[in-house]
Amino acid sequence: MKSTITCTETLETIYTQKDLPSVLQGLLRQITYQERVETNFLTSLRAKNSFSEWVAGLIAINPMTSLTNGKKLPLTTLLENEADLLKEFKELQLDLDEADLLTYDKVSNTPRGQPIVSVIAYVKFNREMIEKLRITATGVSKSPYFLADYSKEIAGKLLGAPLIKIISDKFSKAIIPIDTYMGSAAYRREMTVVLVERILSNTINGEM
Repeated sequence: MKSTITCTETLETIYTQKDLPSVLQGLLRQITYQERVETNFLTSLRAKNSFSEWVAGLIAINPMTSLTNGKKLPLTTLLENEADLLKEFKELQLDLDEADLLTYDKVSNTPRGQPIVSVIAYVKFNREMIEKLRITATGVSKSPYFLADYSKEIAGKLLGAPLIKIISDKFSKAIIPIDTYMGSAAYRREMTVVLVERILSNTINGEM
């Protein structure tokens, strides 16, 4: 599954791409039609607080980006050096294999269905063994999203219940949620564990 997203495309144009992964399409669907029409891709990367789940979904995959000077960088590197590099951003290349899994779940309890906590996991397999595993979450820190990359430490392992428990524990200890009117820090941490375990368990059970 390959597609290219240019910096000037609107979120609505991206939303209608037939090769866009279903999870990314679902994240865009949660943005109002007017916002999708009025916002281009580059703006959405700059306005991470307003489009946190959309950006979190992208960095879970961490695709390569191309700059106007010909250089190629992972999306996470681009966003880490936003002030210097986003002005050179040209396009992003999504390249997912059919066996790659991108999954999403959330806990929401607001009038607009806005998530209190959401979790996105990207898993790339090599003959049933993990090659890459990245997890992003929103609502778990002061930042718009939190990313954890477990690819190196668990590459070559089988995704089963014991490993899922280890991953969820590590992720829970890494996040720093805060208290807000939408949910306490303790509640956010607890729900994050539930979502990570649910997503990864559903993945191995073939339910995603």
